[in-house]
Amino acid sequence: KLLWLTTAGLPTMAGFRSAGTALAALVAVRPDNGAIVHRFDLPDREPHLPGDLAIGPGGDVFVTDSRSPVVFRLPPGGQTMESIRHPLFRSLQGLAPTRDGRYLYLADYMHGLLRMDLATRAVVRVALNGGGTSLGIDGMVLIGTRLYAVQNGVAPPRVVRFDLASDGISARVQVVDRNLPLADEPTILTVLGDQLIYVANSHWEKYDDTGVRRPGTRLTGPVLLALPLQR
Repeated sequence: KLLWLTTAGLPTMAGFRSAGTALAALVAVRPDNGAIVHRFDLPDREPHLPGDLAIGPGGDVFVTDSRSPVVFRLPPGGQTMESIRHPLFRSLQGLAPTRDGRYLYLADYMHGLLRMDLATRAVVRVALNGGGTSLGIDGMVLIGTRLYAVQNGVAPPRVVRFDLASDGISARVQVVDRNLPLADEPTILTVLGDQLIYVANSHWEKYDDTGVRRPGTRLTGPVLLALPLQR
């Protein structure tokens, strides 16, 4: 009965102040009244931008940091977060734990789809059979042996599905949705019932790193798109 979320200060925020960069944290709130139950501030030794998070089958909370090459892990009932690093981590985005709790799939914007062994911390790249790319992935969710992902680091942006092989470290990729009129900058996705729901227009690229709107860009109201899950 907790809602886990990440927060960070960004120049694109309304009313942003430079001190807001210290907001980077993992927070648990009660969804019925919004009360903050737990807050875990990320260490301030380096800049952080926590984004995607996932909860493992044992209750571990995993968070990726797209500004510093770190995966944070909060064990059930833990009071501090563990930092996990690896040479293949550069710009981490989506993540998805396996149902048996053995592995964590990670999307690295620059290095592609990765799989980490949670016991040994060994990390390997997931090879793609039949062509395609796993670069530029943002949000990601695992359903059985299928990884659904938003791929907005390629042109045009799209939603793809990785069908994992029995070894878990190779896959075939297939485009399942591409909706440019509405989804010009898709980001994260989740599953609700028998539907895959994703944020279609995040407007992330319509601002520069200082928070200034890019010339010629057009903002639209928030849009969520839903796709039937392919079982």
